[in-house]
Amino acid sequence: MIINGTVVSVEIDVNVAKKDGGNYPGSRLTYRDSTGKICEQAFHNNAFKFNAPLKTSLVSLVVGDNIEIEKEKKGDFWNVLNIRKVEGNTAAATTGTTVSAVRATSSPKSTYETPDERAKKQVYIVRQSSLSAALNFSELTGNKKATKEDIVNLAEFFEAFVFGTNFNDGDIGAVTRMEENEDDIIQ
Repeated sequence: MIINGTVVSVEIDVNVAKKDGGNYPGSRLTYRDSTGKICEQAFHNNAFKFNAPLKTSLVSLVVGDNIEIEKEKKGDFWNVLNIRKVEGNTAAATTGTTVSAVRATSSPKSTYETPDERAKKQVYIVRQSSLSAALNFSELTGNKKATKEDIVNLAEFFEAFVFGTNFNDGDIGAVTRMEENEDDIIQ
């Protein structure tokens, strides 16, 4: 069987999700077939042991390439024998759209965090861990009458220490920024 399409994305050395849960090491080709439908072809890394040229052709693909995928059915599975770049726009020719219309289609939206989202998440993690440390510290010192304000204040102290910012609550003192060449200073 021959399938014509246009490359949407190629992912090499990723964890590919299994249908029944779990995942395996492999690669993933996402393409738009001749009907315009987004399709995905996954490859287990073992497939490349038996068909090294397949990985070479997969690695050479870029978004927008027109491809021809040759598959063969063996038992219950369709094995990919070959992936070739082809001239022209096979997907567009079949669907009646233009080359620019096919390439202008946006790729799937990324689900990765932005740097700002990662930074916020790190702050939340440090705050949560600072609260846990403050509670543990309070228990270790036997301060059974500590108020929630005491715990939050101590957590803010730990958070300031981790981020290397100044903190002064009047009792504990100030945490000053620590430079690489200076000793750790807690006043």
